[in-house]
Amino acid sequence: MHAEEASQMALDHMTKRVQGSGGVVVIREGGEVAAKFTTERMAWAWIKDGFLHYGLDPDQHMEEKL
Repeated sequence: MHAEEASQMALDHMTKRVQGSGGVVVIREGGEVAAKFTTERMAWAWIKDGFLHYGLDPDQHMEEKL
């Protein structure tokens, strides 16, 4: 299962179980990363292969070379 798919499954489960919003950052073996959330905004970041990846708003994925 890809990190993106696992993220969505976790959020769907949480919504059904507690009827709430939240967010996750999933890191798979091998370094695949995904950040997903059901809140209006969620700050997230990671560093991979010399790049800083970050965001705050839905569908935002900024990247800067370090």
